[in-house]
Amino acid sequence: MALSQSTRIAFLIVFAGALVAGIIGLIIAVTGSARTPPPKYFSEGAVAADSPYCSVVGRNMLIKGGTAVDAAIATMICSGTVNLHSTGIGGGGFLVVYTKKTKMAKAYNFRETAPAMASENMYVPDSSKSSLGGLSVGVPGEVRGMYAAWKMHGKLPWKALFEPSIRLAEDGFKVSIPISAAINSSSTQRAMQQDVGKGLKELLQPNGTNLQIGDTMRRPALARTLRIIANEGAEAFYTGSLAPKIVNDIRSAGGIITAADLANYKVSVTDPIKIKIGNLTMYSLPPPSSGIVLGQILSILEGYKFTNASVANEEATVLTYHRIIEAFKFAYSSRSYLGDPKFIDIKSKIAEMLNPTFNANLRRKINDNRSFLPSYYGGNFLSATKSAGTSHMSVLAPNGDAVSVTSTVNLYFGSKVRSSTTGIIYNNEMDDFSTPGLVNAFGLRPSPANFIKPGKRPLSSMSPSIFVDNMGMVKFISGASGGSRITTATALVTMNHLWFHKALPEATKTPRFHNQVYPNVTLVERDFPQNLIDGLAKRGNACAKSGSGAVVQSISQLKAMMISAFSDLRKHSKAAGFFPSYP
Repeated sequence: MALSQSTRIAFLIVFAGALVAGIIGLIIAVTGSARTPPPKYFSEGAVAADSPYCSVVGRNMLIKGGTAVDAAIATMICSGTVNLHSTGIGGGGFLVVYTKKTKMAKAYNFRETAPAMASENMYVPDSSKSSLGGLSVGVPGEVRGMYAAWKMHGKLPWKALFEPSIRLAEDGFKVSIPISAAINSSSTQRAMQQDVGKGLKELLQPNGTNLQIGDTMRRPALARTLRIIANEGAEAFYTGSLAPKIVNDIRSAGGIITAADLANYKVSVTDPIKIKIGNLTMYSLPPPSSGIVLGQILSILEGYKFTNASVANEEATVLTYHRIIEAFKFAYSSRSYLGDPKFIDIKSKIAEMLNPTFNANLRRKINDNRSFLPSYYGGNFLSATKSAGTSHMSVLAPNGDAVSVTSTVNLYFGSKVRSSTTGIIYNNEMDDFSTPGLVNAFGLRPSPANFIKPGKRPLSSMSPSIFVDNMGMVKFISGASGGSRITTATALVTMNHLWFHKALPEATKTPRFHNQVYPNVTLVERDFPQNLIDGLAKRGNACAKSGSGAVVQSISQLKAMMISAFSDLRKHSKAAGFFPSYP
């Protein structure tokens, strides 16, 4: 039931004050020592982004009567403005939208594509060019992707979705802890010492030294570009006034993208993958997204009928985590055969990964007392990629519609190519392709399914997802950033919340683990309990401590009018909702 207008206004006033205080607290907090906050519930809608600014921007679009897609697009534009190291209009991504009225979902694939002049041996013998400079840039898809989703599902004026981010870019915003870490990363510092990074240096070192946490960053060039796209539409980027500048930016940095590449870019709009998990249906993107990998992990494990008792004590938790690790290995082995389905025939592989009987057979291969050599799990190729960028947003609208969207420029600041004229930071998504002959340290060959071809989209770990019950009600929305750990992190938060019945903040903050078969080492976060490491080791799981490699944003609505939204504190963010009806 909707609240009265006066009650709504009162709630908004109280909520705005709490939000300001919360943002200040988040900026000065140290994630590792932060107490897990209690869940906060909203009655109308919510947005969970990886920036507190952007969660509020998206939330405000919902308050104005915008759709879930309106809110998602405004949030994406904001994230590309303030989390410039992770995402932006120079990149691409995946979006899945669920419409409650029709009980239908749609998948939007705006992943970057290889230019027409690209070839599978273009990085032989110098593989460094796949990650730095103009040759690493794939044809950006984000702007056309946002526009395609808005044309189908939007309600507010296109221009209105850009206005908050234009103001942010012009007026400036505070450098956050994650941005500072990206600026100070060795790869960024090296790039800024080279000609390729001169545009980035202009932005990140305006006075000759690195911007620090709390400093104000302004992006006037990007503000002008966003205003052009807002006024002229998405085609300004691909065939209009911006297109020649974009081509010149990339080619001046050594790239091969042409005006025809931009003009010919197409968003792929398809049905999502759909997989039954218990009494819920999961919707996500088909390959080259890893939504199907997430689905297979959950499908393999569903037969264990996990509950909160599965993690109630040390012995139970070790056994449960061992089973999850084994499922990770089977799913990541399957992943090594995936690629862009428009270029390779993977229909049988997709059907296999979605088949409950096949996944039940994999579950029967899990031994509760031991682990095995990588060959046991079926993978013969290396496919998982490195990444430090990426941004995820989850949205639930008052009418019950939902969006889960992940976008990226790949590594920190993508290719390190920033245009001084447009302010755009370009992706280095070509690094997500496999290159023939580059055998890794474990003797593993690159996956032919992911070799470069003109127009092809590289395999991705991004796996935005929406879970819906049998009545068509959205129950859970989730996704993550963090390279090859995206899929396992999303799976763990999903299990923590839906199966182990942890409140969403605890489900998100619980220390995580990751195994992708090659290397056959389970990476655990630094605060992962030592007794669990010891217990896993007894079952043959070699563990190594690692940093927090993935950031998960989720929204839950397990009961009517009780919407819980949480943004991962690993990136010092905060979700936003409206009309909170419970403390």
